[in-house]
Amino acid sequence: MQKNYPGRSQGNPPKRDPPEGVSASFFRRMSGLCAGTGARLRGIRFCLRHQKIFRSQLRALMRAGVEGNVSLLLPMISGLAEVQSVRRIMQELQQELQAAGLPHAADLPLGIMVETPAAVLIADALARECDFFSIGTNDLIHYLMAIDRNNLHVGYLNEALHPAVVRSLKRIIDSAHREGIGVSVCGELAADPYGLALLLGMGVDTLSASPRFVPGMKHMIRRLDAQTCMDMAHSVLMSTDVTASQRMLRERLQESLGSELAFHTTSIMTNS
Repeated sequence: MQKNYPGRSQGNPPKRDPPEGVSASFFRRMSGLCAGTGARLRGIRFCLRHQKIFRSQLRALMRAGVEGNVSLLLPMISGLAEVQSVRRIMQELQQELQAAGLPHAADLPLGIMVETPAAVLIADALARECDFFSIGTNDLIHYLMAIDRNNLHVGYLNEALHPAVVRSLKRIIDSAHREGIGVSVCGELAADPYGLALLLGMGVDTLSASPRFVPGMKHMIRRLDAQTCMDMAHSVLMSTDVTASQRMLRERLQESLGSELAFHTTSIMTNS
């Protein structure tokens, strides 16, 4: 008799039709590769598996780079070999475009999304291969804490102030800055008032968020003091108690922002 386990979907997943322009056989093959795993064949893994598609996209980006500001950001990186493979492909494409006499950008900035524990642990080596880092905080927390954010049974572990998360963020930022490259952050943490102050204190260079959050973020950045943010970041990094970190951040931001703090939306204080 088949057992039912909490948090695990039962039965076969519903069948879906392939997107327009995608063959049914290719769609079925990709669906099979992606089924039943939290780390699907996506990002750089898909690109390097299907290089015909990837090369066409890179070629188009290199051509477009002549007309505007174009950078390449590689998602789901877990090792140096992936970045080095992309650089080799770009060199080959550059030679092809040059031989064909087609205008193209010779050196597009190449960066990676740091969102896997493997990338965190080798951030120093990756920084020597990249032109910039972007930290995907949503997936980074997902993989660091070994959770599915949409699963209510483990949702309580989606904790941005967990010591493993904040120390990973600091490791990434410091590794990038030692090699002279910039670090941006995208994800819910960048738009959260407490997360924003923490990231500024750790030395993040650029923040990315949904347009609706940008005015509030800009206003808050103008109000915050750099030294205060660095002090808060230091305290959180030294702490092993999430509740204590939440309390400290709330008190310090209350001192800086006063009553207007209540008008900022937060997701990392929901459990405090």
